[in-house]
Amino acid sequence: MYRFKYLVMPFIFAFILFGCGSSGGSSSDTGKKVSLSGIVSDGPIKDSVVKFKNKKTGKYLEVETTTKENGVFNTTVKIATSDDIHNYIIEAKGGKDTVTDVDFTGVVLKTDMALFDKIEGLVISPITSMVTEKVENGAKVSVAKQEVQTVLDIEEKDLLSDPSKSKNQNLKVKALQIAYLLTNGFPSKSIAKSIKGTKKDISIMR
Repeated sequence: MYRFKYLVMPFIFAFILFGCGSSGGSSSDTGKKVSLSGIVSDGPIKDSVVKFKNKKTGKYLEVETTTKENGVFNTTVKIATSDDIHNYIIEAKGGKDTVTDVDFTGVVLKTDMALFDKIEGLVISPITSMVTEKVENGAKVSVAKQEVQTVLDIEEKDLLSDPSKSKNQNLKVKALQIAYLLTNGFPSKSIAKSIKGTKKDISIMR
């Protein structure tokens, strides 16, 4: 009887240690992959480093990518199965405007994924940056969009559009004004006051 007990006990311990551990591993969250595409634009901004930040934790995903000559980026990110890609902010740092030659070194443009219903054809521009900053400071998305729309005197459909492809000259001027202020070290929180009511011509920014 004792001999049988001594022979069986090691197998019981092995089952507890390795069997249970294996079961726990198989139920772990392996995450899900999400493919994203978009453009960083004032005019198209090339060589901008694109990263993804979780709004709740402030942590960045490991993946990052760089925009092409036309400002476009394509990438696939991996997030937790329970997570939502709309909980992220896309940040684009640096790069150069291929139309105006404005250097964006040290400047971060961004867009809150909650602004978009889609995950393709995303736009990161000086204007989406204004909206996103308001959201980061506690404003609801709808309120942030309305405030920026009013300050810039543009239509709602223009808030999330690519300024370089818009036929709205006023939108292009506003985007260039914001970019000009950002790239010259102007505090982003004060940009709205500086932009409101200005009538600068687009040629001044080039």
